[in-house]
Amino acid sequence: MKRILFALWLTGSSAAYAQQAPAGPAPATTVEYYSEDGEKLPSAQNAHHRVETIRRDSLGGIVREFYPSGSLLGVLFFADLKKRQLHGTCTTWYENGKPHTREDYVAGKRHGELLVYYPDGKLRRRDQFVEGRRTAGECFDADGQPVAYFEYEQLPVYRGGQDALLSFIAHNVRYPGTALRNKVQGKVQVGFVLSAKGEIENVRVIQSLSPETDAEAMRVVRQLRSFQPGRKDGQPVRVSYTVPINFALK
Repeated sequence: MKRILFALWLTGSSAAYAQQAPAGPAPATTVEYYSEDGEKLPSAQNAHHRVETIRRDSLGGIVREFYPSGSLLGVLFFADLKKRQLHGTCTTWYENGKPHTREDYVAGKRHGELLVYYPDGKLRRRDQFVEGRRTAGECFDADGQPVAYFEYEQLPVYRGGQDALLSFIAHNVRYPGTALRNKVQGKVQVGFVLSAKGEIENVRVIQSLSPETDAEAMRVVRQLRSFQPGRKDGQPVRVSYTVPINFALK
C-alpha cells in the first residue's frame, strides 16, 4: 500500500543521492512515525513506517520514507519543504530493492522524464514533461510491448461531477442558529482522505470559522456519496481532498 506521503509523488533510482548538499555541518534531521492509515504517531510504538526529513538549509531538504521492514521506499528532494516544492530527481523503490519510479522536477513542476518500472525491472511507462506539461508518453505491458496510453495521475471524481458535489453541499448545509444570531460568516475548509475505494475517511477541519459552523461543515461532508477513486499509473490510491464550505448571510 502506498502511504499518503507518496500519493502524489512516486519515483526510483539511487542516482538521486548525487543531489545531496556538499560536505559541511551535519544537517538537522527530523524523524516522524505513521500508522498504516497515514496518521502521525507520537513515537515509534505501534508505527507502521517512518519518515525522515533532512534539512539542507532554511528552506530545502530531503524526505526519505521507509517500508515497515526498514527498506527504503523513496527519496524526495524539496526546494521548499513548507510549500512542498519538489526540485530534483525524486525516486522510489519496490521493497525488493528494484526501482519503481524516477521523476524529474524543477521548481515544483515536472520537467524531464517520468519513468515507471514493473517489479521485475522492466519499463512500464515513459513520459516527457516540460514545465509541468506532458509532451509525450508511452506505456508498455509486462512483456515490453506497447499498450494504449493512459494518464499517470487521475484525480478523484465525485459521482455526478463537480457540479453535483457543489449542489449537494449547497442544498444540505444548514446555517447553525448560534452562528446566525451572532452573524458569523466566512469559509470552513474541510479536509478528508478518499480511500482506494473512493470512500470518505478522516474528516477534519483545516480552516476553522466557529465551533458551530465547523461541526455543520463536517456533518455535510460525511453525508457525501463515494467518489470514483483517484488513480496512479492505473491503480486506485488514497488521496487527500479538501472542500471549502461557505457560510454567508444574505
